[in-house]
Amino acid sequence: MQRLDWSLFGPGLAVTVTVTVTVASGLAGGLFARLMVVSVGGLGDRVSRFRRFWPLLFAGGCGLAVAVIGLATGGATGGAGYAPTRALLEGQSELPGV
Repeated sequence: MQRLDWSLFGPGLAVTVTVTVTVASGLAGGLFARLMVVSVGGLGDRVSRFRRFWPLLFAGGCGLAVAVIGLATGGATGGAGYAPTRALLEGQSELPGV
């Protein structure tokens, strides 16, 4: 007969975390897909009407928002993220709090 002891706690916790992350990722993916469908169809709100009537101004506003985020983070949000991730893993840099 096998005895239960604390050595089984780690694998059990790992399985629990894995299942939780899997379920949360699935729900987030479903929510993302739903938001994409709604954004293409548009709602009756002001932002959707603005996007429908002035698509170039809307695109310019989105670009401006991305530029402001890039400036506020010191460029940490630009690019693919390979270089900052590598620098962090090698212990060569720190990212800003934002």
